[in-house]
Amino acid sequence: MRLEPLARAAQALNVSTDYLLDLTDDPTPASVLAARWRESTYLPVPFMRDVHAAAGSGELVFEESDDLRTAISRAALPAWARPATLICIRATGESMVPTVRDGDLLVIDRAHTEPLPNKLFVARTSDGLVVKRLQRANRRWHFVSDNPRHLPRPVGADDSLTGRVAWIGPATTSRA
Repeated sequence: MRLEPLARAAQALNVSTDYLLDLTDDPTPASVLAARWRESTYLPVPFMRDVHAAAGSGELVFEESDDLRTAISRAALPAWARPATLICIRATGESMVPTVRDGDLLVIDRAHTEPLPNKLFVARTSDGLVVKRLQRANRRWHFVSDNPRHLPRPVGADDSLTGRVAWIGPATTSRA
């Protein structure tokens, strides 16, 4: 059986080949079904390629453009993450190792800016953007690194939380 005529007919009629072969009652084309599956499984998140959060002393922000998107599995995101307020940026530095490594992707929920103890946040500081864990000590919040070689520092009056880290993805598929 030659499949090309069947595929052309399905495309012309905007139905699935399974529908033409009477294998299903649903005429929805396979391409539409696949797109629905992708949309329900993966979430397109704006990727700010020129924005970096330093896992160190701070990274300057030059441009905040969301002309790119990255697909994140919905199952990988925590229940509190709001799809409409997510952005993806890259981490630089080593102060958050082993949790965040140089080059890792960070998905940040910009709607979550209330400090929470021991949670990861991206913050805008006088040094630029940083990714740090928040801890409370002596009635003050502190930025804390996971790498013990970096000392905690108090959150300053001019520092602001950009958003809570909802997902961390490796820069590459393997870490040698």
